[in-house]
Amino acid sequence: MKYMKLTNVSPARKAYSGLRDGSGRPLVLDPGDMKPVHPGVMKHRTIEADIRAGVLSVQMPGEEAPKPAPTPAPADSPPADPPADTPPADNDDVDKDDGSEDDNAELRELFLSAPGITEKNVNAVLDAYTNLQELADASEEDLVAAGVTKSFAGRVVEWAIENL
Repeated sequence: MKYMKLTNVSPARKAYSGLRDGSGRPLVLDPGDMKPVHPGVMKHRTIEADIRAGVLSVQMPGEEAPKPAPTPAPADSPPADPPADTPPADNDDVDKDDGSEDDNAELRELFLSAPGITEKNVNAVLDAYTNLQELADASEEDLVAAGVTKSFAGRVVEWAIENL
């Protein structure tokens, strides 16, 4: 039997109850660990979900090992010096960051917690509604046009009103 190699590429320890590695021991992967597993283990729903999420990497027999993810610099390390050819930050012509991307990420996460708004339709919903009030005022037809299924459109409006 040719075993597949499973590698934990996340910074967290992963333990899978009820699953065994190639040597018959419980499947526990510390960050960077690679263990042989039976091909049937790959069909387990938790393993499949972690592979899709990029937490685990699979190496088929005969393939090269995956490269580990770069480790971030410690929080207490000093920031790197900017390159010498970078213009000074006090230039008036340079656009200032207003934090709108952070706001958009927060709004995206908030909208994703609504029933019926998924990764597939969240961008269209964000394009149509820039805040929670607009979402609460939306008609079901407009939500359907933005990609929300008809069966969830009413619940999305109710959810938005509850979360104002």
